[in-house]
Amino acid sequence: MMLEAARLGRGAVRTGVARRASPSAVLRRAATLRRHGFSATEARLFGLFDPALGDDELARFTSRREGYALQDRLNPESFRALAEDKALFARFCGWHDVPTAELLALHNRDAPGWSPRGHDLTGPAEWIAFIRERLPSEFVLKPAWGHLGEGVRVVVRERGAFQEVGGGRLDAEDLLAIMDGDARWPAWIVQERVRNHPDLRRLSASEAVQTVRAITLVRRDGRVEVLWADLRVVMGDAQVDNWRDGSTGNGLAPVDLGSGRIGPVVAPAPSGEGTVVHEAHPRSGVRFDDVALPGWTDAVRLLTRVAPELAPLRAVGWDVVLTEGGPLILEVQARWGPHNQSRAMPGIMAAMAAEL
Repeated sequence: MMLEAARLGRGAVRTGVARRASPSAVLRRAATLRRHGFSATEARLFGLFDPALGDDELARFTSRREGYALQDRLNPESFRALAEDKALFARFCGWHDVPTAELLALHNRDAPGWSPRGHDLTGPAEWIAFIRERLPSEFVLKPAWGHLGEGVRVVVRERGAFQEVGGGRLDAEDLLAIMDGDARWPAWIVQERVRNHPDLRRLSASEAVQTVRAITLVRRDGRVEVLWADLRVVMGDAQVDNWRDGSTGNGLAPVDLGSGRIGPVVAPAPSGEGTVVHEAHPRSGVRFDDVALPGWTDAVRLLTRVAPELAPLRAVGWDVVLTEGGPLILEVQARWGPHNQSRAMPGIMAAMAAEL
């Protein structure tokens, strides 16, 4: 806590000096940011250190801490594993007929593995044979409790061996060692590799999956409302679409909830402080306001059906993949980061607060 306060103070002083602001204005801004729970990373990304930013404009931003506090009141802690544990959520999708990436196997360092295809995975020999002989030509490894795309590996077969997309060559023993040996994550899932609709692949000139993050709220009367959605746009060579407070360089495009059309993309500024708006994709040249999300109506219909099944979790963030065959729900989060890039949080927070 004290370390983060010091970082906020240093950030405010640096920006204040650059803007020639008064020391009192700098101190007030640092105190305000600390009181509302902003981290130095959040403040730097959205230019909140600038004392010239008015209080009315500052009020349009929500810190991760304040966002989580409200989400936690709507999403009971004892049920959050249903969303946060990817292995459990993959099983949930099977139980409730939710279209998702096919689950190929579950791995746990301290227990036998499991595959829906009925193969015994009780030890290293069984796992190595399964990886060599039973996995498809493309698949994905994910830590079951991973966040922000950390640890995710996309793997393809090449001439009898495996190749990590964006990485090196691997064999079956290497893949098993990844799952067995990472001290951070004792449990992993193996899923099929899914691909976006061709329109979205052309948009980013990338094969990396780009998901729609949609926030749903289940009202007290059972009605489901989609509060907000944006498309995570891969802007460069990243293999994941995560935002990570701007550290990946990817962008976020707001989605019109009625039509599914997207707007200009917000991405981190090259300087690392503040954001910039892109009217067109820098690699493909496609204008963002010319894009309507394929299958958006079906995606909204799917979310409206599935959201009540997560009860008593009521305010969650879904990662939806729009494919040529229709929408898939890839993951869900009971704790999701604030959508400050589009200044949408006041409305989202008000809608959630009204349900308490």
